[in-house]
Amino acid sequence: MGLQYDNHSLSDRRSGKERRVRHSLHRQLLGTGQRTGVRRSADRRQLHPLDRYDTSLFGLLMLILVLSLADAFLTLELLRRGAVEVNPVMAYYLRLGPQAFVTVKYLLTALPLILLLFLKDRFADRPGFRHLLPCTVAASFGTVVLWELYLLLQFSA
Repeated sequence: MGLQYDNHSLSDRRSGKERRVRHSLHRQLLGTGQRTGVRRSADRRQLHPLDRYDTSLFGLLMLILVLSLADAFLTLELLRRGAVEVNPVMAYYLRLGPQAFVTVKYLLTALPLILLLFLKDRFADRPGFRHLLPCTVAASFGTVVLWELYLLLQFSA
C-alpha cells in the first residue's frame, strides 16, 4: 500500500508566510541563531544573511580590519616623521585630516569585507576558496604593516 496524497500540491499546503524573513540584526550580531549556511545549491546564487558565521572566517576578517587600522596609524606616524603618501587617493584624504584618512581607510576595507561575508556561500563549492581570498588579503596587509614597522625603525635610527 503506497502513500496517498490529497489533491493539494505541497506548495498549496504551505502557510504562505515566509519564515526566513524573521532574522533580526540582534540575532546575527550575537550569533544566537541556528543557520550557518545555505542548504540548497540554488540558494547560493542569492544573498542570504545568516545567524552565525564560520569562526575562522570571521576571525580572518577581524584580523584584516585590525591590520588595516594598524596600517592607517603607522602611516600617520611615518608621515609625522617625514614620509610621503604615494597613493594619490589616500593623499587626498590626508589633506582633509587624519580623521578623514582613517575613516576612509577603514570603510574602504570594511565594506568589501561585509560583501565578502555575504557572498561567501557563492564560492562554497570551490574547495579552499572560502578562506583563500581573506588569507591573501590578511597576508598583504600583514606585509604592509611589517614594512611600515621596518620603516619606523629606519626613521628612528
